[in-house]
Amino acid sequence: SHGFTDSQISSIVTAYPLLLIADAEKSLAPKLQFLQSRGASTSELTEIVSTVPKILGKKGGNTISRYYDFVKEVIEADKSFEYKKLCHSLEGSMQENKIRNVLVLREMGVSQRLLFSLLISDNQIVCGKERFEESLKKVVEMGFDPTTS
Repeated sequence: SHGFTDSQISSIVTAYPLLLIADAEKSLAPKLQFLQSRGASTSELTEIVSTVPKILGKKGGNTISRYYDFVKEVIEADKSFEYKKLCHSLEGSMQENKIRNVLVLREMGVSQRLLFSLLISDNQIVCGKERFEESLKKVVEMGFDPTTS
């Protein structure tokens, strides 16, 4: 048992229904054990998997590890308001662009839940630089409120 409440399980399954067909022994257990082996406490695992269920859909220890570290840092930074230390979490230009873009959205007031879904997304616009900035500018000029979905 990893300490999930019924409402957390419900929101995890709602956000990531593919989890229902994942093999618990072959797929999910090794990922949770891997994260615990990296020092994740049960309460941290519960908070992060509840916030970003799709992290369990990521393949490969390094990928899961990077996403986990970033999500954990964002949650902690939101608690302590230390934004600037987040940029070192993931490496590689697409990953760096994605983080920079997510942090820009965060500063504009976009909710944590939406930020995490963008972080997990493979959508190219989230990883871009110029197109992302252009699109963001257009959306804001059109009057959209970044604090609402």
